Amino acid sequence: MSLILHLFLLQRIILSAFTPLAQTMVAPDDNFISEIGNLFGRALRQLNGDAQGREARAAVLQALNAPEQNLTPREADRKEHAARTKALASAIESWVNQTCELHAAQQDEVAQLFEKTLAAEAERYAKSHDNQRENRPFGETAPMLFVQPLSVGSKFSVALINSIRDAVLSEKQNEVLSAALAERADFQRAAFREFVVSLVDQELFLTEDQRNRMLEQFQSNSKQITLPFYAFVAQPHYLPYQPISDILSPRKADFLDERQKERLKDLTSRNGNGNENYIIFQASEGPEEWQETIKRAVVSQRKIYLHATAVRIGYLERSLKLSPEQVAWLTVASKGATTDALAEWKETTQATIQQMQEQMGQHRGQNFAFSAQNISIDGIDDNQIWANAVSSLKQGHRQDDRRGFIHRARAGSVVALLDQELWLLPQQRSGLLELTSGALPHNTSLSQWDQWIRELLLIAYPLHKTRDADVQAVLSESQLAVWQQLKSFFRWNQGNNYIEIPLKNQGGSFQVQLNE
Repeated sequence: MSLILHLFLLQRIILSAFTPLAQTMVAPDDNFISEIGNLFGRALRQLNGDAQGREARAAVLQALNAPEQNLTPREADRKEHAARTKALASAIESWVNQTCELHAAQQDEVAQLFEKTLAAEAERYAKSHDNQRENRPFGETAPMLFVQPLSVGSKFSVALINSIRDAVLSEKQNEVLSAALAERADFQRAAFREFVVSLVDQELFLTEDQRNRMLEQFQSNSKQITLPFYAFVAQPHYLPYQPISDILSPRKADFLDERQKERLKDLTSRNGNGNENYIIFQASEGPEEWQETIKRAVVSQRKIYLHATAVRIGYLERSLKLSPEQVAWLTVASKGATTDALAEWKETTQATIQQMQEQMGQHRGQNFAFSAQNISIDGIDDNQIWANAVSSLKQGHRQDDRRGFIHRARAGSVVALLDQELWLLPQQRSGLLELTSGALPHNTSLSQWDQWIRELLLIAYPLHKTRDADVQAVLSESQLAVWQQLKSFFRWNQGNNYIEIPLKNQGGSFQVQLNE
């Protein structure tokens, strides 16, 4: 079989595996990975020569020989694009007018220039060809994605600003504009750097000094943080996530202690295939090999779980100034919590295996696959043994404001993301930050959605959890038009406190309960 056929088949399998997500809009679970395994099995059996396989092979070869589709935007896409670019242009126009203090004649010139630029952009977009347009889960005008670097809205903004520079502004006004654009970019990047530090803090439990040193390192890195889309397990299917290992490695993080470095190794040394939360079992291995797989998994997961508790012990030791005896007590508790969690995990996994053994008769002769979820590190803080031990030591002690830092970093990143859409004046940022901080949940725990659509969820809070009157007191008329566009992207069920995020390529949606 040719390499190109392998690649095409793999793409079809992966795209098919994602389809169930869109229909009912639930987070990926054990069945998600099992389905991938089953799809691989069916595809391989088909290619090995049965009747259905010959038909499938012919269909694949026909698809490979078919000309690529050059898809121009549909009418609905063109209307949505026109509305988004018009609102964006109005926000930029208002920002430039106030930033550069344009006189009346210049404002008229800018307005005329914007009309011409919008017409040219509409014509360009209508003729644009993109054979992947129908395959993306979110459209080109989706919140945030519309204004990211090299996106449709970003390119339009750059062209618009350059036209104003060349046709309207004086030399002095151009200098003012350059300085304002640089300050705006610096504000956004600083917010995103702090947010990425907070992501690391959630896993490594940093001190204030360590946070500051990490911020300094990120600022001096050759690879600058210009976006908030980072994760330990990067899943770029929905949002453009990049691995944190690209910007942080245990070898260069000399400000971390040994416990934190070990935990960071666990988080950054994975295989990068997106399935690190699951163990895959093949039917061809048989029940005995499945048991061996579980034994090996227990050893590795015990180590990872203990590393995760170790960074928590280090944090409590520093913030509560614990004695050696108290540290020893927490260490014993961490081992008990680990044993307890592993026992629960083994019981659940054995139940999954038992269920699959009972179904093997239905799949006789077929090399299907199924999965079991790895032990959840996020459950440590809710483990009764660990929680009781920590609670007994916290009484009468005051910790540093770690949760407050994480909350502030989230709010700052959301404001920076909204700034990319709204073109805030510097004096507007504090007002929107206050509204955003009040709308975001104070629970800083990791969410099952974080690896998929984290930023979309974060911006949904201020969009739907703030009073209209409060927003109107901060934003201008042109900015409010953009705000309403962003808000309308989500379907908000206020009575049940959840949002729906539509998936353009699959016809379904994510349904997510918002935290208080």
